[in-house]
Amino acid sequence: MIHRSSLSHLSTSTVHSSTSTVTKPIKQSQHVVPNVVLNRAVFLINTVVLVGATFLSPSAVAPALQLVPVVGLMVYVGLISGHIPSPLYDRGDRWPREYAIFQLMLLVLTATRLTRSGDESVEDSEDNEDSEDSEDDEDYDYDIEELATFTSWLGSDLNKLFFKGNLDLFTENFTEEMIYFGTAVTLSYAVTKIEWLHKLDASKHLPMPLVFLRNFGLHVAITVAYIWNDMSDPEQSQYKFCRQEYSVVPGFVAPDYSMSRLTHEFAAGWKVFHLSDLWLVRLSHAILYPSILLLYTRRPLTMFFVWVFFIEIDFFHALADASHYVSGPDLAEARLDFQGGVQSACYLNVQVVQTLMAYPLNFLYLATRYGDTAEVVSSVRELSTNCTS
Repeated sequence: MIHRSSLSHLSTSTVHSSTSTVTKPIKQSQHVVPNVVLNRAVFLINTVVLVGATFLSPSAVAPALQLVPVVGLMVYVGLISGHIPSPLYDRGDRWPREYAIFQLMLLVLTATRLTRSGDESVEDSEDNEDSEDSEDDEDYDYDIEELATFTSWLGSDLNKLFFKGNLDLFTENFTEEMIYFGTAVTLSYAVTKIEWLHKLDASKHLPMPLVFLRNFGLHVAITVAYIWNDMSDPEQSQYKFCRQEYSVVPGFVAPDYSMSRLTHEFAAGWKVFHLSDLWLVRLSHAILYPSILLLYTRRPLTMFFVWVFFIEIDFFHALADASHYVSGPDLAEARLDFQGGVQSACYLNVQVVQTLMAYPLNFLYLATRYGDTAEVVSSVRELSTNCTS
């Protein structure tokens, strides 16, 4: 921000005064324009990369259907970047320059780890599995209705919502989330009207590391509350699922399931369902998962709550589900089975750890060799086939 000179400068000559007034806008434009260009460039690069991945990454799903999650992803990016006006930012604000740079770097690093599905490891097994693959393909319709079946939003898959008219659960959950979001937005605007409260909320003197830790702690607490509410409420689908599928009452800690085993299986499962030749899956995750950093770096406390309740509306996971389906229904189905296991679905500690662990794990595996799957892709494909058979 450019600070204006004091009023004592009014005693200087007219020429000097007029010169300073001319040069100040020039300095301001030199400061602002590069940020605007960078933000727009990153937004456009995200669009081009996702569309390119749709057409270059082989999939049995038609490209037109693959564009459905791509359109959703670009709306999401438009919202979190500020290019689509929303309560997430003050008028005219955009995502920070540092975030745009980080987003671009992660996208580039993710792209460098992608492989082609025609690698040797895949070709060796293709001839032996052609007949099995053709039989598996017959199990899927590859249409918009099936895409909706594989995409969950606020406790209900979109097939029930849009094709079967089962609106009760979704309407209840959506209304609840919008009340929370609307309350947070109203509070953020109300605080600006009271000067001392606005200064307190702004937290300008709080170092960013403490802001990050504060927001992280609050996010963990809110995540635990949301998950436990879904598990413990007999009217919620997750409680009913545990009772009907496993005859288990949801609990706090999974028995005989150590933390080391939990993290090992979750990390191994990531490689199964995020193969390096699934371009759209990996590139979409390189765009979705960094957005948690925008939540953790919100300095005003009221804006943190606006962001956290926006995240709880759950566009994020619906888009991730859709990206997995259009990249391969067989692996998408195996992924849903993995997430629906008794430990993952019915115990609080497992779900909380998996939810929070997903962010750093995606950063690490998308951008480094630790997430490479080219050497084991054939065995992973075989494992996914066994999961769905």
